[in-house]
Amino acid sequence: MERLKQITSLASLAVFRELYNSQTDIYAIISRFLNEIISTNGKYNFTLTEITNLLNDSFGFTIPEAVVSTSLGRLDHITKERDIFSVDKEFERTSNDVSSLKDMSLQKSSDIVDGLINYIEKKKTYV
Repeated sequence: MERLKQITSLASLAVFRELYNSQTDIYAIISRFLNEIISTNGKYNFTLTEITNLLNDSFGFTIPEAVVSTSLGRLDHITKERDIFSVDKEFERTSNDVSSLKDMSLQKSSDIVDGLINYIEKKKTYV
């Protein structure tokens, strides 16, 4: 389980880096990750703490609530009333490029880790 968490974190960081290379606004990148969380979890209403926890748990990040709040504020399909964020019903709930990039990065990260493990195992047998 711990290995899967590490690979997921590696993949998420690779996706974050790829998105960062194409846009320099960190909040816009985090917004794309939030859209992915909203879509894949079928969220219509949520609190800041809830969505922050989902984001951090799903991608292995430790992004503070203040940053998530600012990123949510940049999404046109999100409104806030009191402490509850709501998703506009017209929001298209389809997986975006974050999901496909994460899948590719997960596979690459897993292949790298497996290769390293195999290499170490071979070296141990010769010692």
